[in-house]
Amino acid sequence: MNHETTIKQIQSLVPDVMALEFGCVVETNIFPSYPCHFRLCYKTWKSDILVCENNEGEQVLLSINDCEILGKPITLAVVLLAIKTLVCKRCGGAGGTLGSGMGYSECEDCGGDKYDLPEDFAGTEFELGDILHYWNLSKDNFRDQSEETKTFIGELLN
Repeated sequence: MNHETTIKQIQSLVPDVMALEFGCVVETNIFPSYPCHFRLCYKTWKSDILVCENNEGEQVLLSINDCEILGKPITLAVVLLAIKTLVCKRCGGAGGTLGSGMGYSECEDCGGDKYDLPEDFAGTEFELGDILHYWNLSKDNFRDQSEETKTFIGELLN
């Protein structure tokens, strides 16, 4: 399974992950001697200038025009928010399907059936423990998780 597809899906379900603010990672190729990825510290008063930090902790000024926004790390909290925002299969409303097994309301529009899960989960009830079983809490970033965890979350969201 292509895990980049899962990351893009999570980013679309939780757009705040792509907000250009503290902790966001940007990429640039204008400094061949520096690593390409920088962590955003803050935007300056002139909104097209970013103060970023490289892997060595050195601060660098970058123009927003020279950067690609990669987003904030995909943490367990972000994954849970993505699950919460899945659409209800019954009516297409927000907050349905898997969210009910984690204590979220079934569907804000129709009250959707908590068993209205993807086909792979038919007849089962999703619980928060299902993700916690896979997620390595000491590495709270989707990219650092095991292949098994990434695949499980990818299948869950698709």
